[in-house]
Amino acid sequence: MSDIPKPLHGFRYAILRVNLSSSAISREVLDSKVARDYIGGRDLGIYYLLKKANPPVIPWNLKTE
Repeated sequence: MSDIPKPLHGFRYAILRVNLSSSAISREVLDSKVARDYIGGRDLGIYYLLKKANPPVIPWNLKTE
């Protein structure tokens, strides 16, 4: 856990991933730049949604399926 930066106002710079299919739980370190750019749970949720979208979603593109 030494790779996780010191907490900032209660924020721990870590994401807990839970796989509901396999009941696996993993912890990953959140990049401090991402934490600053996407403040709050809603923004982080949008960041991960767009990061995992396949194919990448392009807003306002009528050809995106």
